[in-house]
Amino acid sequence: MTQRQFLEAYDSGIREFSSVYIQFFDIASRKFSNLAFRDSKIMFCTFRDCEFTNVMFDSCDIYCGSFYSGRMTNAIFSNCQIELTLFESIIFATTKMDKCNIRLSAIFNSNHASVDVSTSTAVKLLTDPSQVTREDIESSVKETMAEIERLDIGTKMKIKEIFRQDMERYGIKGKEKKEGYEVKGKNYEDDPLTYGEVKSLIETAFGAYGPQAPYKSKKTGYERKDRYS
Repeated sequence: MTQRQFLEAYDSGIREFSSVYIQFFDIASRKFSNLAFRDSKIMFCTFRDCEFTNVMFDSCDIYCGSFYSGRMTNAIFSNCQIELTLFESIIFATTKMDKCNIRLSAIFNSNHASVDVSTSTAVKLLTDPSQVTREDIESSVKETMAEIERLDIGTKMKIKEIFRQDMERYGIKGKEKKEGYEVKGKNYEDDPLTYGEVKSLIETAFGAYGPQAPYKSKKTGYERKDRYS
């Protein structure tokens, strides 16, 4: 399902979406109420300045999600897999993550105490950048790059576009775009996402609200390849 299809369906009155696969959404300044996603995959989706009221995410896989500067009221995540997902500057009210598996995710600059995660299994649900370790960042970057490496070139370029938007948001300078990049007869205006760009974005996102001590780690297989910086 594309972003346009989802918004058109919602605006037409549809409130329940089951067994849908959505990816690369970037939705801003929308209000969603009485909305339910069930048995769905939500991948690389961003919601900026959105309000969610009486919403349900039931048995969903949420990977690399971003919820920036909005509100969640009477929101329930039930039996979800939530991984590498950031909730930033969100005002929560009566929000629950029930029986979810939460991994390497964060709730920053928000009233995180209002989110009930008592029935969930949380492996690294961060609520303050000071909790971030070197291992957390390295693990996040490696896992993100491993997922990206399995994708086709067109999908990689779409992810690069999303990452560039977030890098601009944090004031991170990426590599200059290449001209005339071609793969199997298709031309692209940019080169695929690099390890260094992912690492810079994750480091900055985790350290956005306080200074982080610089560190150096061993080069990974991604960094040792000439095509990655």
